[in-house]
Amino acid sequence: MSISPHASSLERLALVENASRYDLFRTVASIGPIIPAGFFAFGLAGKLLGNLASADERQAVLRSLPYNPTTEMDLALWDIARKLAADPDALTFMLEHSLAQLAEAYQRDAMPSGLQHNLAAFLQTYGHRGVAEIDMGVPRWSDDPTHILGYC
Repeated sequence: MSISPHASSLERLALVENASRYDLFRTVASIGPIIPAGFFAFGLAGKLLGNLASADERQAVLRSLPYNPTTEMDLALWDIARKLAADPDALTFMLEHSLAQLAEAYQRDAMPSGLQHNLAAFLQTYGHRGVAEIDMGVPRWSDDPTHILGYC
């Protein structure tokens, strides 16, 4: 279902209400069987592997599947941390400032150039994400990178 870009607020609200009332249930019903199948496969792998792999090791395999956006994001952040460790100016800058000061320096484009560039590239790709990102009221990392800076 689509709506005109010139639709009124009431028309947009009606679309959202309709989608949440009908489309949501259809979507959940169509993907619902996949979730128990995943849990079943994970449990079956545990039974078949026995003591050969712990639950944490099986989870590591699941997280390492290709095209997992969270894993790709974590690897990109790890890459920034490795570059940071090899850059004495950036490392010193990070150690001498609080997370709030670092976030403010990033917003002012006042970080050492390598750090500024790498963080900007990361946020260009993943800045739409955030802590508890399902809550649309929570700031995105591109709005407030403080959380990400705690992991660099």
